[in-house]
Amino acid sequence: MMALAGARLALSPARDKEPALSLYIAQLGLNAAWSWVFLYGQAIGAAAVVVCVLWLAIAATIWLAWTKDRMASLLLIPYLAWVSFAAVLNIAIWRLNG
Repeated sequence: MMALAGARLALSPARDKEPALSLYIAQLGLNAAWSWVFLYGQAIGAAAVVVCVLWLAIAATIWLAWTKDRMASLLLIPYLAWVSFAAVLNIAIWRLNG
């Protein structure tokens, strides 16, 4: 669904789609960064910060893409829900181990 949303944004004929597309690319980078920081680096506190910034980037992407391609926005909602769940778990693990 993430890939389809990105493709729809990239191929959208809408004008001024670059901010939404740039945020989409940024959130992909943040997703990779969170995985590396949390799993490889085992820096749970830093990962909590990254996942919160990731959540904001996804929400902003959904908001900006809404006027460009509503289906792309809708396709990102389950991803936002999943990252919300991951954020809650990340923060809980951080608190329990802090």
